[in-house]
Amino acid sequence: MENEFFPKRGFGKGRLSVARKAVNDYKKVCRTPTAQVDMMLFYVEQGVKFTDAYGDIDEPFYNSMESMFASATKAIAKYGLHGVTEGRCRQIVQDTSQTGWGFHDTLLEIYQETFGK
Repeated sequence: MENEFFPKRGFGKGRLSVARKAVNDYKKVCRTPTAQVDMMLFYVEQGVKFTDAYGDIDEPFYNSMESMFASATKAIAKYGLHGVTEGRCRQIVQDTSQTGWGFHDTLLEIYQETFGK
C-alpha cells in the first residue's frame, strides 16, 4: 500500500482501489482486530501524507479516507482498542487541520464520537 502512495522512485499514484484492495486482502489473512485496525489506520495515515505532499486531491479521495477512518474507529469501539489507538487517531486528526473539503471536520467528528473528546 505504501508503494501506491509513496514509491521509492517517482510520484505516488494514489489509486484508492489498489490501496483499499490491500486493506481488504490483509483483513482476509489477518484475523486479529488489532492488526486489522492497524492496517486501516495506516491507509488513512498514508492518505493524509499523500494530500500533504501533493496538495488537495478530490472529494472521492477524502470520502474514502473518512470511510476507512470511520470503519477503523467502529472496530476500535467494538474491540475496546481505545488505549492502543487513540494517539494515532488523534495525530491523524491533527495532521488534517489545514486540509480542505471539510476533511478535518469530518475526521474530528468521528474521533470525538469514538473517544468522547
